[in-house]
Amino acid sequence: MKLVFLPEAVADIDRLFEFLSLNNPVAAQKAMLAIDEGIALIEDSPFLGIEMAEDVRYRQLFVPFGRSAYVLRYRIDTETNTLVVVRVWHGREQRL
Repeated sequence: MKLVFLPEAVADIDRLFEFLSLNNPVAAQKAMLAIDEGIALIEDSPFLGIEMAEDVRYRQLFVPFGRSAYVLRYRIDTETNTLVVVRVWHGREQRL
C-alpha cells in the first residue's frame, strides 16, 4: 500500500516538532519516533484505527506519548491502494 501525507499532516508534524524542540530536543526526537511507530502500525494494519463516527472513510489511531497521545487521522483509498495521512496532533491540543 502506498503511503501519502497531505500537506496539512506534514505541517502538523513540523509544528509539533518545533514546539517540543524549543524546550526539550530529546522529547521532540522521542515524539517523532512515536509518530513514526504509529505510521508503521497503520501501514502494517490499515484497519487498526478507530472509524470516525462522522465519516467512516476516516480512521484515527491514538499513539501513546507521555500523559496523553498523538492522534493520527487517516483514510484508506481502496481505488488507488493508498494510505493517506490527513492530520496529526497531540491529544492535549485545543482543536476547533
